[in-house]
Amino acid sequence: MAVDGPAHRHRYRSLGKVRRVASGHRVTFNVLDRRGRAPATADAPEVYVTSLDGREWLTAPLNNGTVTGELPAGDYVVQVYVVTPDDGGVRSTTLVYLSRYSVRRDGVLVLDARAARPVSAEVADRPDARVLTGSAAIVQRIGAETINMASMDLPNAHLTPVDDAPGLALQLHAKLTRDGAESGSPYLFDLARQFDGVPSDPVLRAHTRDLAAVRTRHTAPGPNSCAGGHSGVDWGTGVVFLPYAPVGNLPVTRTEYFTPGLNWRFSEGVTTTGCDWENQPPEVTQRARTFPRPGAYTATWNNAPFGPAPGLFRWNPEGDAGSEPDIQVPMLASWGTHAYLARYVPYLTGGTTLYDERGEVVAATNHPGDGNVLTTPRTGRHRLVVDARHRAPWTELSSSQRVTWSFDAPGTAMTAFPLPVVRYDTTLDDHNRARAGTVQPVALAVEQMTPDGRGTAPAKVEALTLSVSTDDGATWKDVGLRRDGDRWLARIPSPASGHVSFRSAARTVEGTSVDQTLVHAYGVR
Repeated sequence: MAVDGPAHRHRYRSLGKVRRVASGHRVTFNVLDRRGRAPATADAPEVYVTSLDGREWLTAPLNNGTVTGELPAGDYVVQVYVVTPDDGGVRSTTLVYLSRYSVRRDGVLVLDARAARPVSAEVADRPDARVLTGSAAIVQRIGAETINMASMDLPNAHLTPVDDAPGLALQLHAKLTRDGAESGSPYLFDLARQFDGVPSDPVLRAHTRDLAAVRTRHTAPGPNSCAGGHSGVDWGTGVVFLPYAPVGNLPVTRTEYFTPGLNWRFSEGVTTTGCDWENQPPEVTQRARTFPRPGAYTATWNNAPFGPAPGLFRWNPEGDAGSEPDIQVPMLASWGTHAYLARYVPYLTGGTTLYDERGEVVAATNHPGDGNVLTTPRTGRHRLVVDARHRAPWTELSSSQRVTWSFDAPGTAMTAFPLPVVRYDTTLDDHNRARAGTVQPVALAVEQMTPDGRGTAPAKVEALTLSVSTDDGATWKDVGLRRDGDRWLARIPSPASGHVSFRSAARTVEGTSVDQTLVHAYGVR
């Protein structure tokens, strides 16, 4: 989600540390809240000043709404965040933003929140929809870059009028529910727009007929589970704000509306009933999606089977000094999603081991599908083995996994080597169960990371096999597959009760093979 304050906070330094120059001028900043009073220091702690050429990023601490400092002659962006404690019965935040302030002589600048207008959103044909949360961000060209300069959370946010400037835009995103409720709403609106410049009336307005209406199932991976999610738009400026909205105790089905034509980013976390995030850290899956036009769509979250997502492996002579893990295989991803690595999943234990062609251990980590390998580049056939045990308090699914890759080592340092995986797609009930005594259709796909490491694509496959178990992996039975483009289709008889487990093996045309075992892929009722 957004944070009230300037972007690139790390760039700012104290105005008092600016070296005095002959062309410097004393400037006094006086701040007024929405009631025309000087705010307490806690309600407006700092004023931020950025030169338009990008050379100076300065901050000055306010004392009850005022501060005086010396600035070199030049043109600046000036911004301050002002809290009005009792603004019509609520606590509001106002961003006073000046896109260009010229310093040519000594002077006094009044930053007046009384001129601000509410930042909000509304749906014309749903008058009961109220803003639950959201974000507002201003971008502007600073030097040669167009960057995020400021952001605020919604609701109870206000913004003063802003003069036009090169690259100036307002990125507005609002989540609306019935009466602004955190839970129990039968719908959720995600409205977003990037305005050229900053409009004098910064309100998002929409009609349901102009939106993507997504019938969304938030299924339950177990009997005592709860979920909440983040969503936001990637505007291409390097910063994505992801406001949070609860889903509630699972399962939940509701209609979620989105502004079409935008690059949406989503994540959803699952934990125990009541969503006690602090004491029961969630397991998170992520996806990106664009809805090309208004109309009806469907989506499903938390849908079994949960298994590995396409991963990467690299030979990193720097070891732990590297900024990214050398082994990156999310182990609890559902169809079409990504997931957190094992180091961020406390309910996932096990390890990863690398073997050479003689079967000797080259390196090992204590995280399944995650870790740094202290080794130099190697050649020859190698095996990478991931063992994972899953013991989350809200589910029995994906209780055990074992994945083995066999590949020819690239022989060069820092080469990102794709690790293909078999993924499963099937339609289950709201508790991730198949019906006993029926035949369950399951689709399989072999996917791997794209060369740039930013997405996934179908792998070129020479062979794929599937076996199933209904006794937690004690015995296995082969299942026939029928190829359908980049997918393979299977029909799996459901037992009277218990769980269905999968074991699959694939070989790509590049010579990499993967063997996966997933115990408790889904349940049976």
